[in-house]
Amino acid sequence: MPEHSSRRERNRLEVIERLMQAGMQLLSAKPIADITVEELSALGRVSRKTFYNHFPSKQDLIERISERLLIAQSEENYAAAMAQCATTRERLELFLTLQGRNLSDSELLERNLIKHAMLDLSSDSERSRNKLEHSVAIFERLLTAGRELGDVNDRYSPRFLAEMLAGALNTSAIHWIHFPGYPLNERFRDLKRLLIEIAIK
Repeated sequence: MPEHSSRRERNRLEVIERLMQAGMQLLSAKPIADITVEELSALGRVSRKTFYNHFPSKQDLIERISERLLIAQSEENYAAAMAQCATTRERLELFLTLQGRNLSDSELLERNLIKHAMLDLSSDSERSRNKLEHSVAIFERLLTAGRELGDVNDRYSPRFLAEMLAGALNTSAIHWIHFPGYPLNERFRDLKRLLIEIAIK
């Protein structure tokens, strides 16, 4: 790649990263509706025009952040559970614990991203279907591996169990984003216990 092209690409990636960091900072401080492109541009040290050169809208930037923090983080948590644990019960316990820790570490940021994801799921788009599929598929992989170990409930398919587990998590997340006093830690402990009882022999 010619030097000027690689430098231009590095600059492009640097601007994207600055805008994503700006987005994460603002999402940690205020609701999505209160965030403006002007704020994002100022915090990312770019002009409004430059912002739109990289992201068609504020929602597109938030979607990129969502992919990084929700989807990529889930994959990291899955990899950690598979690498560190020998049984499906232990893997589910660790995976769900790590997922819950993400929620409590940066509450407003996670609320905003989950709210964005839920609103995105309400539209019939390929991106929404892919996002929903990912949340199911990560459990399906974990349970399929567990079926090979012989410790997963064999009355139901791994796919069906995965859909039920992902659905239960989504239901708790919906309550959490809509009710500020929702007892997340208590519910998450109960939810982990229930999901493990359902999935494990």
